[in-house]
Amino acid sequence: SISANDKWKICADALLPSKHKLAARFAIGEQCQDYSVTFKAETGLHESHPSARFEIEWSRVPGILTIAVPSFKRVWEYISIVAPLAGVDADRAKNNEREISLIVALPTQKSLNILLRIPEMTLSKRNLCLSDALPIEQDGTIPALKNVDIRAIVQNWLNGIQKN
Repeated sequence: SISANDKWKICADALLPSKHKLAARFAIGEQCQDYSVTFKAETGLHESHPSARFEIEWSRVPGILTIAVPSFKRVWEYISIVAPLAGVDADRAKNNEREISLIVALPTQKSLNILLRIPEMTLSKRNLCLSDALPIEQDGTIPALKNVDIRAIVQNWLNGIQKN
């Protein structure tokens, strides 16, 4: 139980530095220092192709979740066996042990390159064919969204929350 004298808090913060980047952090603990998770998303270029990058980082895992760690390790082993059968490259790697990142790049309007980095391996699939062309220009812009103001949408949403 948490008493009035405890310094435990739940904190949330978000940052939208540009219309191409978003970051959010959730933390809990004494002065919000014990556990934290950070989410990042951005658009841009990867190997000169329009892309989106998503990332999740964590500071440390609560004790209750360490029970699941052996199961996750078995899943990673299974993935490394099954991935090549699906045409996915699975390479053992010493990636950041507290981060998962996903990059989706668009070399053409009808194909994707996918790169997933998890703590013990990197998975990738190049030239994944799409049935329909995506409406994205080679510079990464989406013509249908050219005049959309993401900051205004987020600000209106936040104002709506504050009123309630």
